[in-house]
Amino acid sequence: MSHGRALCTMGRMSTSLSFGVFADAHYADRVYADRHCEDSADKLAQAVATFNERAVLFLVDLGDRTDAWSSPESEKAGAERTNGILSSFTGECHHVLGNHDLAALTKEEFLSMHKNRDRLPYYSFDAGEVQCIVLDANCLEDGSDYANGNFRWDLCWIPEQQLAWLVETLESARSRRSIVFVHENLDFRLWQGNLDPHVVQNHEQIRDVLENHGNVAAVFQGHCHAGRYSFHGGIHYITMSAMVVGPGPASNSYAVVHLHDDGGLEVEGHGRQISLSLEARG
Repeated sequence: MSHGRALCTMGRMSTSLSFGVFADAHYADRVYADRHCEDSADKLAQAVATFNERAVLFLVDLGDRTDAWSSPESEKAGAERTNGILSSFTGECHHVLGNHDLAALTKEEFLSMHKNRDRLPYYSFDAGEVQCIVLDANCLEDGSDYANGNFRWDLCWIPEQQLAWLVETLESARSRRSIVFVHENLDFRLWQGNLDPHVVQNHEQIRDVLENHGNVAAVFQGHCHAGRYSFHGGIHYITMSAMVVGPGPASNSYAVVHLHDDGGLEVEGHGRQISLSLEARG
């Protein structure tokens, strides 16, 4: 990818990389519970305008960009509407698959409408000297793909084949910092005495790989709409607040992220997204 775009700087220290990120737009023609799905088009346009203004190097959509439409045809139309908005971003877009993106479409159908690297559900890309990794946790326990509603939102795995790829990919950049993007969550936590339903079932395996690499700065994830932050094994886990929650642009949620030369991170939150100042891993 081209690296000709400007890099933003914060007052704290020199910034080596800046990018935009959002999660859970759930765009659709309806409103239910706290999800104002129909407002997400305007929210997304607002986020893209900020990313362009700040001249970030790339943006990452952390999944669930669409919600449940009435048919595969309307689902595709909704995805194309958001694609049109994202096309106004002047950098490179990267898309993480979310479970709602697959409510009416297969992975192949959804990815065919996007420009992900080789239209793969998981892949890596370079941003300057930083290795960026997109993971796909939308799989059943036997390793098969979520498709057309054939899944439960609270049960997902990253299969062995992808895990082996992750090990190889991290090993290929042993001396470089890495950032991971995934929809479902990898940081361990309990809910009512059981594993939180937003967490990947084989999360321990994945975290072991990330921690053993020794150079993963952060994991950015969505899925848990309230958003949260945790720190495990020297890695920052930032769960983005959902863009879809609340009416109108005033309730938007997205962030500009700055990775500093010393390995620290600044999460510059917009709307409901909290800001974070995170030191380099110890």
